[in-house]
Amino acid sequence: MRWDDAFLSSSHLVTLFFFYSLQGVPYGLQSRFLPLILRSHGSSLTSLGFYKLLFLPWVFKSAYAPFVDSHGTRRSWLQFCTTGLLLCCAFLSTFSDAQLVSSTWILPLCLLILNFCAATLDIAIDSLAIGMLSNSELPRGNTAQVVGYKLGAVVGGGLLSSFFSLTVVFAALCGVYAVGLWVATYYKRFDELERVQDVTHDKDRKRGNKRSYSEVLQMAIFDSPSTPGLTLLLLSYKLGEMGAMNMLPLMLLDHGMSMTVVGFWTGVVGQVFSIVGSSSASAVVRRFGNTVDSLQCLFLCRIVIISLLTAFAFSINFVSHWFGVALMNATLVVSGAITTNVFTLMMECTRSEVAEGARATHYTILSTAEVLGKLLFSALGAAALTDILGYSLAYLLFLALTILPPSLLVFGRRHWPFLSLRNLSCGDSQTDKIL
Repeated sequence: MRWDDAFLSSSHLVTLFFFYSLQGVPYGLQSRFLPLILRSHGSSLTSLGFYKLLFLPWVFKSAYAPFVDSHGTRRSWLQFCTTGLLLCCAFLSTFSDAQLVSSTWILPLCLLILNFCAATLDIAIDSLAIGMLSNSELPRGNTAQVVGYKLGAVVGGGLLSSFFSLTVVFAALCGVYAVGLWVATYYKRFDELERVQDVTHDKDRKRGNKRSYSEVLQMAIFDSPSTPGLTLLLLSYKLGEMGAMNMLPLMLLDHGMSMTVVGFWTGVVGQVFSIVGSSSASAVVRRFGNTVDSLQCLFLCRIVIISLLTAFAFSINFVSHWFGVALMNATLVVSGAITTNVFTLMMECTRSEVAEGARATHYTILSTAEVLGKLLFSALGAAALTDILGYSLAYLLFLALTILPPSLLVFGRRHWPFLSLRNLSCGDSQTDKIL
């Protein structure tokens, strides 16, 4: 690769990392910092629970992704989203902490708008990533995606909010989103993508093929033969892990470990280990040569660790609790790498099997399935099953669930067309690039 190609690759990877960080900040702010502030001002646990409903734009973004795919340019959507985030933060910065907490509509409404803008920004950035990255850059691009989002969540949930009032935090975020708006407006690499997008749209208009919302949605759902099987993998690949990770802190707490220690190691330190794992994902792909082999290896490593956690659950009264903490952090490292490589697999499927005009919608549908798979079981099933079965038997179930994903991947290698075509992660030629 020539030095100018390497510079171009690095510049758009940094740009993607920056925008993924921008959309992670509202999540960290709302999920980690605001509950503490609201609770300290006397908000009930029930009212804090209702704040989770403000994440609904992330759940339903598949419903409006076809509109983003078929209207406007990628740059215009970036400008729209960063402007919305900027104006919302500017509005919130004019109120004191007491005013924001006591208001019944200002903070909830603004958080809903922030989540809508961040979710829409996610659709636009995913579309950009699909267009900008060459096949060999997909692992690094998805590392930028996952690590950027996690870093943004850490900044919003801790680095800014732990030291400043809400007013100062929102004022600082105005500056951050102003930089985002500037990059969205002036980054030259977007011009190449817009020219290709304009040519595609012009051809469609001349042929009378301007796609409607329903046509884009239909293309995204039905044109990819690998989508049903991949969706099943996305819904299931985190089931056992999420159950084990969500129950481990509670198990340690119930067996005498202090809440402060558990919170520090599962929250702050655990997030660091997760970022380390996500950052190492592209190196794992390079080691194995393709995404599927790297995922199979990581899935097997996770089975070994969850097996040890299951043994720990059966013998927790006889071994050090720190053994469980060590296994948790090992799981988070492997989990971070798995998540990044799964996102790479999703992008490979989208680029191989879906037409240009429906790619953002297709990728959004896949990412929504990935989120639902992680949330539904951990929110609705894991705790109830643990209440019924107890920790030991529940961990046996979690272990059984971790065996399902590698089995699905073996099936997918034989039956998913985008995997049978070629190892997408290995190419590095200019012909691999999709502008």
